[in-house]
Amino acid sequence: MITPFQAQKHIQDVVAATPDTVLKITNADCLNRVLREDVSARLTHPPARVSAMDGYAVRFKDVQIQSPILKIVGERAAGQNTYTGQLQPHEAVRIFTGGHVPDGADHIVIQEHARRKDDSLLLIKPQAKAAHIRQAGIDFTQGEEIAKQGDIISPMVQMLIASTANAQVRVNRRPRIALFGNGDELISIEAFSQTANSPPNNIINANTIVVGTWLQKWGAKIIDLGIARDNQADIKACIAQARVQNVDAIIPIGGASVGDYDLVRT
Repeated sequence: MITPFQAQKHIQDVVAATPDTVLKITNADCLNRVLREDVSARLTHPPARVSAMDGYAVRFKDVQIQSPILKIVGERAAGQNTYTGQLQPHEAVRIFTGGHVPDGADHIVIQEHARRKDDSLLLIKPQAKAAHIRQAGIDFTQGEEIAKQGDIISPMVQMLIASTANAQVRVNRRPRIALFGNGDELISIEAFSQTANSPPNNIINANTIVVGTWLQKWGAKIIDLGIARDNQADIKACIAQARVQNVDAIIPIGGASVGDYDLVRT
């Protein structure tokens, strides 16, 4: 029996021996991969001041009087700039979440705080301070680092990489890990399902399934070698098959103790 520290050392030695191959892949394929380069934003987001609410873009000083009435002079929605003018005193622009705030405006009156009649806007609730505008670059600016070499690309990082216009990234090659179960008592779940009267001493080879699932979750490519019986020929055949497939590591499950039928170590 080895200690946990010795086991970690073995694993680290395997990682150190893995070929240092770098791949360039698309953003759509990068989830759970390990970055091999720092990633910086290729643009600024938002690119301009945008509204955080549905409402009306105004000059804050114009809404400080009691029940002000403003003239609605245009409209802006996300992705549309149908109003291109400079906001003048006592004017308002109808605006929707994500719409670019017009020049001259410094506050958004949310639509629940006002009543509109034709082109007139009446405020029905006092405005405490200028608010509800997201400044340009509040999320990230062009050239800003958004992920580091060595980071695992989580769904959030993947979204950031896409949002910053990085269509491709450089990542580590996935390690190729071969698995096989070892034991005369083992049977695959597929074989068990197809056998009407399975021998009572059979055990479903579930450990290989769960170990493979975790390894895939951690980013490995799995080669399932099946089940080796308790004889050296079967075990050797699994190892030979793994080597032919150029794997980085072989994980046998079972047969590693000191009993007469534990032959993996030999």
